[in-house]
Amino acid sequence: MAAAALLKVRPAVVALDLDGTTLDADHKLAPATLAALRRASRAVRLIFATGRPTWDVQPFVDALGAPVTCILFNGASCATLRPHTAPVTRFLEPLGEERAAKAYRAAIECGGAVSLVLPTRSVGVATNAKQRAQLAALDRKAGSAQEVVADGAPYVCEAIKVLALSDDPAATAHDVRLPDGLDVVEAEIHVEFVSRGVDKATALRRVLGDEMLRTATVAIGDGHNDAAMLRAAHVGVATANATEAAKTAAAAVSAWTNDGLCVSKELDALLALPRRSPLQRWRDAYAEERRKYAAAHPGAANKWLHALLSPIEWVAFLAVLRQCCGPVVVWALQVCVALGTAAARPPHTVWLAPPQLAMAADLHISPIYAAATWVAMIALQVGVGHGLLDRTAPSAAAEPVAPQSVLLNVCITWDFSVVVK
Repeated sequence: MAAAALLKVRPAVVALDLDGTTLDADHKLAPATLAALRRASRAVRLIFATGRPTWDVQPFVDALGAPVTCILFNGASCATLRPHTAPVTRFLEPLGEERAAKAYRAAIECGGAVSLVLPTRSVGVATNAKQRAQLAALDRKAGSAQEVVADGAPYVCEAIKVLALSDDPAATAHDVRLPDGLDVVEAEIHVEFVSRGVDKATALRRVLGDEMLRTATVAIGDGHNDAAMLRAAHVGVATANATEAAKTAAAAVSAWTNDGLCVSKELDALLALPRRSPLQRWRDAYAEERRKYAAAHPGAANKWLHALLSPIEWVAFLAVLRQCCGPVVVWALQVCVALGTAAARPPHTVWLAPPQLAMAADLHISPIYAAATWVAMIALQVGVGHGLLDRTAPSAAAEPVAPQSVLLNVCITWDFSVVVK
């Protein structure tokens, strides 16, 4: 209820850590929590944000029975997991051969067992009984077994992250000699070496966009690795059993621990809030479309090219539409675009409504010339902007397109804050 007390309406997104937050002390999904997750999945977008690899999260998605966007490996990867189906990876960032080798050497120097987390499996490195016992404890926590070898060097180049198991992770994290380009993250029974700048907050920003994360997302977590996510979200909530780092980063601290069904109670309180209004949902959709647009147009030159050519493309399209359907349809469409743009980002785009409506005036352009111009503008944007400047696929090719997305994308054409940001 800590999150609900700070909100007037439901969030659009709820990001949940797993171990120590959503899962109980035995790293299981309690029936009450599972029931709450099922209710919430029908009303808000759920995201699991965890240090676990894909194969250790899949059983929870199977139990939930609904697709979930998952931030994995503490932010090094994102995948859409569906029940009893192969995952669809959105991005995956291994350490790279040089950083992985440095991380492996640093982990070996810690003196305990080492676990190399690879894209499809984990490989444990142990040379004595104590280290093998540490790996067995990690396997029990994860719910899956890893191959154990005496030398991990052949596997290092594939590593996404490197785990150094320790009886005192806090002391190990404090004392470790950290190589350049790496960060160390303290966990329950180990420390993790990850690429610098890779964390759950960065991954969520990449998945949701900064605007959605800051204005419509609730995050719940308990550990050091959740602190950045709790700070970045609109409302960050730490469980009662959270570390001091997580509690300091959070906007509120829940009255319940993970064993006390914290996630179940917090989700039910959020679901009791009023639904987001149609205007808020439109702005949420617009923020998501801006994220797609930014991902498809990473370079400034491509953004400016689209800013210059898109209006010409739109006018040419209106001229063709007028010839086919008449001026009433053109006026109606322009009113939708003007109002949609102004509603999505006031007051940034209110001033754009009059010029958009003016374009719905009598367009005396040859339909053949207009059609040729329309096709030429699209070809220039795709061929020059995406093909030569950014070497990226258009957002329409990268992600599914819904009718609402088309209107949102046209609105973005008139939102110059996308270009100058």
